[in-house]
Amino acid sequence: INRETEQLVFDIQDLERWRDRLYEAVSTGRVINSQGQSIPLTEEKGIDILGDLIEASSLSINRNLYGDLHNLGHAALGLAHDPEFKYL
Repeated sequence: INRETEQLVFDIQDLERWRDRLYEAVSTGRVINSQGQSIPLTEEKGIDILGDLIEASSLSINRNLYGDLHNLGHAALGLAHDPEFKYL
């Protein structure tokens, strides 16, 4: 996706990379915060941490590493019908 006028510039590999990083976090039970520290996904807070990462909200502890899978996933699906941008 390269729609600079809407500030949407990403590719499917970005979505796949972010997905893989989320899978790794679930698999290891840990995430990396923006300071590079390993944070455990505990029973009390783990699901909230993962939810914030997937949603890519301001509460995400490392948006640079875990990306914007949810929001840009919507964009990719919404633009899939017109990959050449002829009609949008």
